[in-house]
Amino acid sequence: MFNGRKNLTGPENHACLFLEERGYTLLNMLFSLAIFLIIISSMLTLLSFLKNTSEQPNDLRPFEWELFSEQVSYEIKQSSQFQVTSEGLMYTNPQNQRVTVSRYNDLIRRQIGGKGHEVLLQQVKSFNAVVEESGVTLSIVSAAGKQYELKTYLYQEFKGENHEK
Repeated sequence: MFNGRKNLTGPENHACLFLEERGYTLLNMLFSLAIFLIIISSMLTLLSFLKNTSEQPNDLRPFEWELFSEQVSYEIKQSSQFQVTSEGLMYTNPQNQRVTVSRYNDLIRRQIGGKGHEVLLQQVKSFNAVVEESGVTLSIVSAAGKQYELKTYLYQEFKGENHEK
């Protein structure tokens, strides 16, 4: 017989995690709090990331700068015969090919033997290379006006007397 009441303890009640328990337990509250804190901390991290990337749209992206720095430093350390030209920096790689790193419009590109178009950096306003005895210095100004500098030191073999015993 139907008396107008619904059975809240029956199997159709899915709101309670523990069917034997009546009411809201401390364990339910801690579980809900943990999920809430995970969601909030994820949102704060995402919002701070979006804010930092959208502040200066004409600036270099941090990951792009890091990748450029690592790639160019690695290649310069293995190369020889450095020369600064009006186009940019030229050097000979270990495969004895002439490599040019130069500015082209608003980006920095890499060419091998004057051919190809490998984009290394975007949003670049100016590019300057200096070859010194200790290494190579690349100075870059982004389209937003922020200055970046990459110094790569060249390690040469010690060519002194042989001290073998």
